Amino acid sequence: MDSVRGKLDWRRNAYETCFQVPSAGLQAVCLTCVRRCHGNKYSVAEFRRRQKSDICDCNKVGQCQCRWSMIREQFDKLSGEDECIGPNQLRELLTELRSPLPLDSVDLDEALLALSDGEEDTSRPRITAQEFEAWYNGYFTSFT
Repeated sequence: MDSVRGKLDWRRNAYETCFQVPSAGLQAVCLTCVRRCHGNKYSVAEFRRRQKSDICDCNKVGQCQCRWSMIREQFDKLSGEDECIGPNQLRELLTELRSPLPLDSVDLDEALLALSDGEEDTSRPRITAQEFEAWYNGYFTSFT
């Protein structure tokens, strides 16, 4: 329901299948989220007309594992099959996200301390997109 970014995308004006996840109190969840975020929960399919204002309820609660964001897009370019990155990839990711601003070594050090054991030259522990995005948004919004 939220995967198409083009405002003029004609496919968004048709019918769609969405899912209710009663145990989570969600009324309209997209197929991706029902499989990925709520795969172990009971869900009920519903066929309905797409409204332009509809967004996936999973995205609204803030725990969505597949929600698109610019941060997630850059993260996914570096992630492996496990959908994670290592501390040795944080410099490249932060450089890309902070561009055109230069990467401050303090920012990299903070990321390494918050998300791993503080060492940059290792691929462990693996960092998930959700962990990184939560740290990134919290860390950089504290300066604005």
